[in-house]
Amino acid sequence: MKYQLEKESRVAFLFPDYEALVPGFAQHLYHHDRIVQEYVEEAAHISGLPVARFFYNSSISELHALPDCYQLLFVQQVSICAYLRSQGIAVIQVGGLGTGVYSALCAAGSFTFAEGLYMLSKWGVSYEQLLHEKNFKKILIVGIPEKNLTKILAGYDHAQIVLSEKFDTLHFAVSGLRLIVEEFQAAVIKQYASSNITEMPLESGLYANFMQETTAYYRQYLEKIEFKNPELPVYLPYPSKELSSAQVKEIVACQETVYQDHMYLIDQFIGVDTIIMPGAGKNLSALVQTRYPEKKIITVIDERLPKEVLYDR
Repeated sequence: MKYQLEKESRVAFLFPDYEALVPGFAQHLYHHDRIVQEYVEEAAHISGLPVARFFYNSSISELHALPDCYQLLFVQQVSICAYLRSQGIAVIQVGGLGTGVYSALCAAGSFTFAEGLYMLSKWGVSYEQLLHEKNFKKILIVGIPEKNLTKILAGYDHAQIVLSEKFDTLHFAVSGLRLIVEEFQAAVIKQYASSNITEMPLESGLYANFMQETTAYYRQYLEKIEFKNPELPVYLPYPSKELSSAQVKEIVACQETVYQDHMYLIDQFIGVDTIIMPGAGKNLSALVQTRYPEKKIITVIDERLPKEVLYDR
């Protein structure tokens, strides 16, 4: 595969989150490119997981299961990033959501591929344990402005329920204890009968202050990581200054407790001409295209096609 980009084009990588993890992703590259094969083989050696089987001979429910799903997405994204760079693609900045933050920081040289796998293996186990101990629920609410949702949430204990993600001006996620979220959901429906509310997978992250105890436990594993200053600007779904190695450690430790503003992240890519998304994050790519109809948006698609392709939207 060849990628035709203007020589003067300012290019960025944007790494999607949990939605990008799909069976068969990059299958053509895995069978035909040694770089991708080496990443998959190294991941299998480090993690002990049958990575290739997960990618190319598993169901989406098996692929998305804790505690391994975050490691698998990281392998997919970082291997595709390495392949694109081997094709001569250089980027001026990176950014990510969820596990994509780990991929972005790895692409920026803040830690190694092996270190990223180690951290995500520990996070997967820690998060799975939390979900066994407490009954959480996460919902997607469509069609209600943020100020209206915030007004309803003001009547609840923020240690039990929070507004956790903003996808755009009318798409929001709310996370919390299941009984409290269901009570809140009923209150929303009572006020806005036409509202569209659906349950989201907990694997997509809770992003709430009640995650602090789990993240504090997770922090102990980060002492083994040699964090480095990023070699590229790294953008996150919340305001952050130029990152040092110490700040990278804090981001990794605490990102699961922070409100995720997808629109804020996308706004940080205004200064580039081409946005490449090493993953199949169709929801994120749609948001990016809506925000930047004038830019070149390239994302990997995979719908079990006989040949993996990159396409322009």
